Amino acid sequence: MNADKIIINCPERVARRQRTLFGLLTLLVWIGYAYLWLPLITLLLWLLGFRTAHVQLYLKSHDAQPFFLLVIPLIVLAAALLQIGWAEYNRRRFQGRERRNPVADVGLAEVSVDMGATLGLTRQLQEARVATLHMSEDARPLSTNTRQA
Repeated sequence: MNADKIIINCPERVARRQRTLFGLLTLLVWIGYAYLWLPLITLLLWLLGFRTAHVQLYLKSHDAQPFFLLVIPLIVLAAALLQIGWAEYNRRRFQGRERRNPVADVGLAEVSVDMGATLGLTRQLQEARVATLHMSEDARPLSTNTRQA
């Protein structure tokens, strides 16, 4: 059986009630999946000392000074602002460029050698808008049927 006949390609034909039901079921499955990861996340946080830091800084009020209660959120905020600033700097710096280091164009002769095709065939492929490429047994281009642009 063809794969196109199995998959629904027209979501507008599916009833809104059914789409909503499937969306809710998908959400429930993702919530269940996230719930299964919670023990591992808790273990990692415990190994990294998050619980110890939380207990020392926030739960033991007689040990923590108010200065530390204010400084830690400010450090987190400063780190976030620094990261956003760096990202914006790079976005503006490299805006309009496809790559940071431009790559030189490759000539038709090089392309035809790498493809194992003749220079004429490579030129036909370059100029074609639509092409059907006929290949040999060892995956070398033999000929093409093209429509010009």
